[in-house]
Amino acid sequence: IKPDVCAMGVNTTFASSGGLAVNGNGTSFSSPLIAGSAACLWQGKSNLNNIQLLNLIKQNSSNTNNPDNNIGWGIPNFCNTLTSVQEWIKGKNIRIFPNPSSHVFYIESSDLIKQVSMINILGNKVFEKSTDNFSCKIDAQYLANGIYFVAIELKNGEIFYLKVLKE
Repeated sequence: IKPDVCAMGVNTTFASSGGLAVNGNGTSFSSPLIAGSAACLWQGKSNLNNIQLLNLIKQNSSNTNNPDNNIGWGIPNFCNTLTSVQEWIKGKNIRIFPNPSSHVFYIESSDLIKQVSMINILGNKVFEKSTDNFSCKIDAQYLANGIYFVAIELKNGEIFYLKVLKE
């Protein structure tokens, strides 16, 4: 799928040669906007390689659920990308993204996932899914906004809990 991501090319604010904030139109403004934002993000997430950074940007973009050949993965949300949750627990790489999210959470693990559950703040299980994969998708669009705990049971029997925010 190309392009990977997009940026505004209409009424884009940028610094003029005189140092003033001005607006302009054209695709020549969108590329520097993405490149500059990605460079700032990489400085904040310097432990990532270039492919990991690109994947993180795609996962936190407006069209991440339905990428297409018009806008790719969409317009990146660099704030969400910077705060995307990655947990290293007992040497296990378990990741939930995007977090926060308004409709879907993705889970990735370096070990096989057996089952995933979402528990609301009252302790009620509101989602449960069995799987035999290294990744899992949680459709949370019908859940109320709030904080949830995600229980991730690995194939080896270990269970880990991570916190997510449904907006």
